[in-house]
Amino acid sequence: MSLLMRYFVVAFALTFIAYQPAFGANRLKACRDEYHAQNIPKSQYRQFMKDCLKRNAPDVADNAEKTIVNKSRNAACRAQATALKLHGEARKIFVGTCLENF
Repeated sequence: MSLLMRYFVVAFALTFIAYQPAFGANRLKACRDEYHAQNIPKSQYRQFMKDCLKRNAPDVADNAEKTIVNKSRNAACRAQATALKLHGEARKIFVGTCLENF
């Protein structure tokens, strides 16, 4: 991989990571709006927010399982491309098609 391509990949990854807190902020805002809509007393705010954020939290186990499955699919498609001795654009097209049809 060329040096320029590596810089591009790193910059893209850092940009994606930089926007991650926005998802948590949206969850927090949704819980806060729900709290105000239900007219819950201030003394119960902390407990309500804790429960709401747990309820709306993404399931980490599901994400980890999906990541493992995707990595294994990707590895299988790349192995097939290597077995067929594909290179360059032909390899990209084959791996993309393989992942779509997996």
